[in-house]
Amino acid sequence: MKRFDDYPKSFKKMVRFIRQEATLEQIRGMQHIFGSTVAWRLEMLQRTPRDNEPQTASGRRGK
Repeated sequence: MKRFDDYPKSFKKMVRFIRQEATLEQIRGMQHIFGSTVAWRLEMLQRTPRDNEPQTASGRRGK
């Protein structure tokens, strides 16, 4: 697992915001967004390598 300092600056800023300033409402909103985003990404990574190819805006696979 990565050390906290090894993550991108944007991630570190987000974590610090949550720890220091975020309201309960903001945290709940972020929790929903992050939860669904993480679940989606895990699903994409667990598919076969062919299924992991990026898709274009039209929904078709790239070259």
